[in-house]
Amino acid sequence: MIHSRIEPVVDSQLPREQAGFRRGRSTADQVTLLCQDIEDSFQDNEKAGVVYLDLTAAYDTVWHRGLHLKLLRTIPDRHMVKFIMETLSNRSFILQTSSGQCSRLRRLKNGVPQGSVLSPMLFNVYIHDLPDTASRKYLAIMLSRPTWKAMEEGLNEDMGTLVAYLRRWRLQLSVGKSVAAAYHLSTREARRELEVRVDNKCLEVQQAPKYLGVRLDRTLSFKQHLEEVKAKVTSRVALIRRLAGTTWGASAKMLQISTQALVFSAAEYCAPVWSRSPHARKKLEQLNQFPDFNNYLIFVLTSLKSEDEPTRSLSGLILKNNVKAHYQNFPPTVAEFIKRECLNNIGDPSPLIRATIGILISTIASKGEMQMWPELLPELCNLLNSEDDNTCEHCRSSARIACRCSRWRSVGDSCIISDESLDPWSTPQLSGVQQPSAFSPGGSMLHRQE
Repeated sequence: MIHSRIEPVVDSQLPREQAGFRRGRSTADQVTLLCQDIEDSFQDNEKAGVVYLDLTAAYDTVWHRGLHLKLLRTIPDRHMVKFIMETLSNRSFILQTSSGQCSRLRRLKNGVPQGSVLSPMLFNVYIHDLPDTASRKYLAIMLSRPTWKAMEEGLNEDMGTLVAYLRRWRLQLSVGKSVAAAYHLSTREARRELEVRVDNKCLEVQQAPKYLGVRLDRTLSFKQHLEEVKAKVTSRVALIRRLAGTTWGASAKMLQISTQALVFSAAEYCAPVWSRSPHARKKLEQLNQFPDFNNYLIFVLTSLKSEDEPTRSLSGLILKNNVKAHYQNFPPTVAEFIKRECLNNIGDPSPLIRATIGILISTIASKGEMQMWPELLPELCNLLNSEDDNTCEHCRSSARIACRCSRWRSVGDSCIISDESLDPWSTPQLSGVQQPSAFSPGGSMLHRQE
């Protein structure tokens, strides 16, 4: 209840780089912002230096008096602030060993409760006023300069400012876990290391440090990250396979839940960041060697309703690209499954998903599949009698696109798709729709338009 009351007030005062534990934001936002700034430095022909910060026992070292002051500056209701501080006071703990021995009672003078719904928001308030520096701040500081010397001088100056701020508010920087990395496109200087010091100690330099679960290499190719994701997903898929069987094993529902939790979550994490990488395309080419991969893509597009629409649509677009490049190599069972799922879900309530399915249908038709998909046009015309407006609308559009892509026309006494109906701005002129049986094998023939 307290969280819902103060969230709008607090959220409006947090900087945009602070994405953790905020409604509508995620760690992917923070990784995207950092990578975009590094890409911008590439465009400006500059070098980017990044220092990834790590705090020692961050939640446990929050100074109560300092937090009280910052809450009063952030929340205009002093009674609410007093109530929040009461929940943090008079906390104590006892340490008990496995042999039953207990320590004496100790009181906690600092820190926010671990596991509390308020703790992440209180910590965001505590660090939201980080001092202004030349570097951008994302739980890391990033500075781009034309030369190594200017970059190192700027980073060292900014680190001095941040260390002074942390000491003032009784937070402790973990020098041993904080690392530095350089990002640039100069192959000759690939081995050059940043020299960033804190208290006269050089920070460790890594060639591809991991930031919020994503490994960022020098040129942002994401090669190491994708190798790690591939290994993780492969091992988890092998585990799921052990649970599957035609006459034994887990139920289909359990396999779906397990796949979503173990495989899909790992595979799609921060996909907007690395999906355009050339190494991502290379890994997709390798995944196309597995027939189950395309089955999984169509499953995500049509059946995984728990996922957000952009993710489902992205799966459909990846499958569309696979159809364009490798459809002739698809096993017949995979091709039939994709076709069946497209027709079964052409009336999806989401306009984005309907459009993606329509694109997929037209792509399959453009591969000369009309002769191998004779049920497409009859099924589309049958669906025109549906009471669902979404289904009827998209059936008309899909029929028009499929005919235009494959240059087929239906010729017969009962049903004709005229050349005018292939105009993308016109409504298809279907005569005899009330007799869809005309599309049956005995009703009419499909001829290739010369």
